[in-house]
Amino acid sequence: LLDQISARAADIKELCSIIETLKEEINRNENILQELKGKRQEIQLSMDELEQDQVRLEEKIVRLGEDEQGLKEQIFSLNSRLKLLEEQEAALTGYYRGVKEVMQTTPSIKGIIGPVGDLISVEDKYLQAIESALGNAVQYLVADDEKAASRAIGFLKDNHRGWATFLPLDILSKAANPFERYPGWEKLEGVLGRASDLITFDDKVKKAIDYLLSGVIICIDLQTASKAAHYMRHSCRIVTLDGEIINPGGVMKGGSMPKRSAGMPLGRKREIELLKKEIDLIKPRYDQIIYTIKQQKTLMEEAKHRFNTIIAERKTTEEHFSSESQKLTRNQSNLDNLVANLESLQDV
Repeated sequence: LLDQISARAADIKELCSIIETLKEEINRNENILQELKGKRQEIQLSMDELEQDQVRLEEKIVRLGEDEQGLKEQIFSLNSRLKLLEEQEAALTGYYRGVKEVMQTTPSIKGIIGPVGDLISVEDKYLQAIESALGNAVQYLVADDEKAASRAIGFLKDNHRGWATFLPLDILSKAANPFERYPGWEKLEGVLGRASDLITFDDKVKKAIDYLLSGVIICIDLQTASKAAHYMRHSCRIVTLDGEIINPGGVMKGGSMPKRSAGMPLGRKREIELLKKEIDLIKPRYDQIIYTIKQQKTLMEEAKHRFNTIIAERKTTEEHFSSESQKLTRNQSNLDNLVANLESLQDV
């Protein structure tokens, strides 16, 4: 009997030890499951954030793509227009036949600098006035000297290639200055200045430009031009920004001016300049958008990679959670059985 009691006591002691170990294991299972629950929540939060990031990136890429397409179409349109004008410029479209023939033969006719329209640069606001002030003189050919002009005239005459007007710099007389007799003219209301002072050109051709434009005044409108003409007793040519003209002696010219076209050399040259400037302004924006789209796509790929990594981590976590849950269930079941056995031994 004593042996039985001793054996039962040993069994009870062993069961108690196993039960304690199993309880510790169950406690570990529960702690791990609690940690895994927290990790699951963190993973879900990260997934939600990444999904939102991907949506924002996608929306931004779409917007940037629309901007890129808009600028691309704008640049294409500007380049198409520029190409047309440059082709017309190269073909000397709008110039008289004689001017074209001389310019196309310039390499063999030394000393021809070029037509006036190609030698000056005019701001938009003065373009109509300068075109009107120059008239046909926009196609006059500036030559280094009389010999160069004579050679060109001989070429046109001998080959029946048309007619042109030349401005030889060595013999060109200085234009008369009608303003000296009327001090204070530049302070008159609406007077913008001499036409030659409102454009830019190389000093080399200053003599020719002064000959054509230093005696011309530019005014805001016909009313102020008329007052200026009276002040100077109709002794000089006055042109308005709209191209109206009051000539010396009082002859007036004006009305509905034809719209400038690419066929008019001076306007074409200015439009080419403006188109190039506009393209130069747009191109960096376009390049920056392309670069930004590339950056955003890289960020999108990184976000997708992180999302896939988290998906894999979630799978691993879920598998771990499932495994620990099963362990907990088994351990709990084993504990219940062991406790029941212990109670049976204690009841004996």
